[in-house]
Amino acid sequence: MEKFMKKGLLLLLMILATALYADNKYDKWLNEEVKPLITKEERDAFKKLKTDADRDKFITDFWARRDPSPDTPNNEFKDEYEKRLEFVNKQIKVPNISPIDSDMGLAFLLLGQPTEQKKEGEEKEGSPAPKMTWIYKTLPQQIASGETQVVFKADEDYGGYKFADKKTNDLLDKARTFYSQLSKMGADMKTKAAQALEPPISTGPLKSALDAAVSGTAPKDVTFDSLVEPYMTSEGQDYIAVALGLSGDAANSHVGIRLMDSKGAVLKELEYPFQREDENPGYFQHALKADPGDYTVAVAVNSGDKVGAMKYSVTIPDYQGKFSMSPLIIAKQYKQLTVGKPEPEPYTFQNYKLQPNFTRTYSQSDQLILFYEIYDLPLDSAGKANVDELLIIQKPGGPAHQNPPAPPQGLVVGKKMTVPSVFPLTSYDAGEYKITVKLTNKVTNETVTKEGSFTIK
Repeated sequence: MEKFMKKGLLLLLMILATALYADNKYDKWLNEEVKPLITKEERDAFKKLKTDADRDKFITDFWARRDPSPDTPNNEFKDEYEKRLEFVNKQIKVPNISPIDSDMGLAFLLLGQPTEQKKEGEEKEGSPAPKMTWIYKTLPQQIASGETQVVFKADEDYGGYKFADKKTNDLLDKARTFYSQLSKMGADMKTKAAQALEPPISTGPLKSALDAAVSGTAPKDVTFDSLVEPYMTSEGQDYIAVALGLSGDAANSHVGIRLMDSKGAVLKELEYPFQREDENPGYFQHALKADPGDYTVAVAVNSGDKVGAMKYSVTIPDYQGKFSMSPLIIAKQYKQLTVGKPEPEPYTFQNYKLQPNFTRTYSQSDQLILFYEIYDLPLDSAGKANVDELLIIQKPGGPAHQNPPAPPQGLVVGKKMTVPSVFPLTSYDAGEYKITVKLTNKVTNETVTKEGSFTIK
């Protein structure tokens, strides 16, 4: 048998990254991710917790209290808050101050995008306008009634805009309290809150393209590569990973996504810029949280006055409590992140992020990177995976490259094991290949198999 997998170094790096991530994730959550949002009472309670299990439960309950529609698979407020947090960290800059601690950052995180904004006074070279006003017209009445203004004044010593009126802090406190009680609101208010947090797609051609895709007449003026696949987080949250590749003008393009249930009801519609600052050029990804079941995902991309769309049927298996595995993730490159991203973040494993190879085409000088996840992993008495992995790479009609069945080498976090492999392709001839991964549960003799393919040119 030919020994052809190189796992050790990549796995070691993942383990080291995970140890650091585990040590820091609760501090990061409290002092970075939700610092502007958490109430004083919640912060005090969290700091008294002694075990990671209690901290994990607290975080779950924290977001549950802020879910305007608990009966649906998505938490609209959490999704919206994470989008605001991403925007603030990238766009709001104040010297020597974290973006989330700046006055503008706080206002954006707790109140959202203003309906209008006005500058007053003359902007001089290198200096902002003396006064900036954000106008809000649709805040929930529990936060403010009618039109509300948040006024900022430029402060040279501060290095940016500060609140002109200290009463703004009272407004932000009302917002914190309101969000912490979203799950207790009546049905009508929940609906209004959900609609406010997830506004409809604003680009007309995208919405029309999604409608056309659902009806089977998707426009094709913009072509893009795509993957739409189901996965599960280490805490058991199912989600659909949407990954897109665009060779055109990604910087000026937008993505529209529509998630529908098996009966055709629209569960979610989203619009994003295609190109995000932290992604490689021409690459977009997003996670759609959903429960096990059958779904339709429509995706549209517009570039200028042109638009393209596609429709996908996706089934999320009931991963929890069942020995199973994810789709095979076939990539050409990965990058190490400075800070690990919270789940669900598609194709991201602690501090390591893969970009799927949409075409699955390689040269002999490349290396093929393969990841997959095992769910409901059986463990032996020593805490090791009680599973055998048989991995085969074979060209039709050619010899099989494989190792003897053996326990997979992977990283266990929560309810899943992530298994990485790297294959140098220098010894492989040009042609088409099939990858087969077969797992055998040595306790029950259950087997699960996934297949993929790639081409060497």
